[in-house]
Amino acid sequence: MKFYPSQLKTYLQCPYKYHVFYVERRSREFRISTPALSFGRSVHNALRAFYGGGAFGRYGENDLEELLRANWQAEGFADEVGSQAAQSEALELLL
Repeated sequence: MKFYPSQLKTYLQCPYKYHVFYVERRSREFRISTPALSFGRSVHNALRAFYGGGAFGRYGENDLEELLRANWQAEGFADEVGSQAAQSEALELLL
């Protein structure tokens, strides 16, 4: 069995967290959602879909907006208005 430094660090911080993360493999339950993390994940996932799909071979520039909307994560935002404002900002960044 292999152990990595991050696993040891997690165990030293909290044995229960180690058990949930590495034994039960339920790490998503501990995932923190903030506006910045949701924004970054959404942009990252949209770009991964775009370039993973062959970029301009499969998708055109106009498809980035659809990919962003399909990959948007609204968790962490206070309300829908904040989420939509951030989504508009992300779209400007991508185009």
